[in-house]
Amino acid sequence: MHEYTCHYQSNKVEYYFDGVLRHTLTQFNPPLLTGPMDLRLTLGLFGGGAVWSPLPDATTVWPIIFRVDRVEVWQPGTVPVPPTSTDTTLPTVSLVVLSEVKRKSKVTVQATAADNIRVTRVDFQVNGSPIYSVANAPYLYEFNTTGKPGGTYRIDATAYDAAGNHTTTTLTVKAQ
Repeated sequence: MHEYTCHYQSNKVEYYFDGVLRHTLTQFNPPLLTGPMDLRLTLGLFGGGAVWSPLPDATTVWPIIFRVDRVEVWQPGTVPVPPTSTDTTLPTVSLVVLSEVKRKSKVTVQATAADNIRVTRVDFQVNGSPIYSVANAPYLYEFNTTGKPGGTYRIDATAYDAAGNHTTTTLTVKAQ
């Protein structure tokens, strides 16, 4: 999870990513910022001048998950100082298989994750392909094995905290 902040001022707009100033816009039409506005939350992959990098291709995993935890808007003159993150503690994560791993079967894995502040999500991958994201415990995922005898499956679980810190653990299982 990441935090995006736009700090509108009379002479500039500052854009922050996870509490770090990334861009300042100083050439704009200030009257546009004094009238009524609306707020739009979008992935904006291709519109409005935004460019997805790299461009989606045949290996891009769809659908892309877009979750919003909160939105805050302040009146002029009451804008707080843009947040900065001082959390550098990595979350912890471990994986366990909860079911027998057989050919042509459903396998259930569970990640256990912890953080000094809070875990915001755990992402799962099987054989390097991102496949599932879970925002709240229990962090469970089920996948189907193929009919291939002795098929090997590499399962990765990555835990994220609110500051964007993350840790990955890997477990490899073989179908019987």
